Amino acid sequence: MMLVLAAFTKLKTPKTHEYIGASSTWMALLLTMGTGIFLVGLCMLPSVMGFSLVSIGLVLMIFLLRKLLSKGSLTFRRGMPAILATRGLFFAAYTSIQLNR
Repeated sequence: MMLVLAAFTKLKTPKTHEYIGASSTWMALLLTMGTGIFLVGLCMLPSVMGFSLVSIGLVLMIFLLRKLLSKGSLTFRRGMPAILATRGLFFAAYTSIQLNR
């Protein structure tokens, strides 16, 4: 432990997250609504209404995820953003496997 302590103190981490304050609660609620719109659109997919709801939900979700997650999470930037994105993918894979049983 003591041998690597000097190396760890010299590491510099880039600022990857900005404080967004109380508006994060509203953004999380809008993200939930966007996810709901996306899922309703998937159920109606062969129709034109389904395609429009899926596209509206995706745009809303991507815009809000970029605001809520740390910078670089959607592009798998090295470090904590890649860890957050990987954990999200693992959770999505686990959930989809459990739903298809």
